[in-house]
Order: sequence, then C-alpha cells, then structure tokens
Amino acid sequence: MIIAIIGPPSSGKGTLAREISKRINYKVITTSEILKEKAKKDENFRKVFEESIKSGKLVPTEIVSEIVYNEIKNQKNLILDGSPRTLYEANILKDFIDVVIFIKVHKEIIIEKMQHRLVCPNCGKSYNDLDLEKEIDGIKYKLPKILPKEDLLCDNCKVKLVKRVDDTIETLEKRIEEYEKHTLPIIQYYKCIGKKIIEIWLNLPVEELADKIINEIFK
Repeated sequence: MIIAIIGPPSSGKGTLAREISKRINYKVITTSEILKEKAKKDENFRKVFEESIKSGKLVPTEIVSEIVYNEIKNQKNLILDGSPRTLYEANILKDFIDVVIFIKVHKEIIIEKMQHRLVCPNCGKSYNDLDLEKEIDGIKYKLPKILPKEDLLCDNCKVKLVKRVDDTIETLEKRIEEYEKHTLPIIQYYKCIGKKIIEIWLNLPVEELADKIINEIFK
C-alpha cells in the first residue's frame, strides 16, 4: 500500500508521516528531501530548486513527477510526504497511490505554528516551541509543544536546530496560494476516481491523530 499525505504548507505533514510510519513500519519518502538530493548532484536543477524556495513557488511539476515516479515505481509500503502536489502529478501517480490523508487546518494556525518552528538541517525533522489552544469556526485546537530531548539539538542527528530559510509570512502566504490553486483540487480528483480519502483536522497532538488515521486506513 502507498499512502499520500496532502495538506497546506507547514501543516505538519512530515511529523505526521513519521508518527504513522513508527506504528505500521512504512518507509517515508519526502519530496523535498528527494529534490534536495537531486539539487546536490545536478547543477542545472539546483538553480531551479533554489529559485523555487526563494519565490515560494513549486518546482516545475513535470520535473517533480518524473523524480517521484522513478523513486516509488518499484516500491511498496510507503508514505508520501509532499506528493502529489498538482493535478498533473496526481494523474502520473494515480495507479500507485491507494490512500490519501487530507490534512485540514485554518490558515491562522499555520502562520502561528510556522513562526515557532525549528528544523534539523540534516534530517529535516521539525520541532515547535508553541503550546497552542484555540477555537476557530467550531474547531478546537489543542497542539502541544514538540521539543527535542536536548535543548536545540535534533533527537536523531544531535545537531543544532535552525529556522527554515523560507519560514517567513510572505513566503508562506505565497505557498498557501500555490497550494490552494494547484494541490487542493487533487482531493476532488481522487474522490472522483474512487481513491480512499481520509479527512482529518490538525487539531490534536500528533500521536492521537496518527492513531485515528491508522484506524481509518485499516478498518
């Protein structure tokens, strides 16, 4: 089975993917990490990738689709974090993806959490020092801090945590706009072709969300 996690930028897709992976022993494939590795090896692609980060726009979907397709075509028991991101890519990958987890979260929550996020520059694991309790449109959010065991050091790599270079409100606004325009329509497309869609609000601790999702996947 291949599971895709789709949600707005900075909505905790990677953290949720890793939490689910621990419970069902699936490999997590993160699109951003695949693209970073490609950028290290390919100078022409590196220019495209770095420009996309600075502008808040997506790397051209034809390029990403080919990279992700080649990464997953001979694998199984995967969780995709960050793919598909466009209808073009969704169509390329449709025969591989079995379940889609659709994360829903208010924009105000994303912005607030982004301002408190720290990441490992080595493995990309995210942490957050914000204890958030809030209600918006009837949705009650209770999101505790996600802190490393040692102050400012990644649990996995033991290197100092940093702010992401693209973690600015201006860049996040652009990324959300790109998400709503290019990625959000994937949900309706996959519904129409019969994919299993699990919709979940990002309003509880990640451990609780992972349990709820796994119950839905295998029921």
